[in-house]
Amino acid sequence: MSTHQKAQWLVNYDIADPKRLARVFKYLKKEGIPMQYSVFSVKASNAKMGAIMAYGHTYRRPR
Repeated sequence: MSTHQKAQWLVNYDIADPKRLARVFKYLKKEGIPMQYSVFSVKASNAKMGAIMAYGHTYRRPR
């Protein structure tokens, strides 16, 4: 698949902190369709999915 060709992606996450959870949920709601509480169907290119994943990684719990 090329960088700009769109595909259907299943995005899920498990975030315990309510503030981080709300931010990620709000962002993903703009990008895709909620399937369940923390599962989204997103139609995006590889480049866009990279950006979505990078956004999600900013809200990971520090170890």
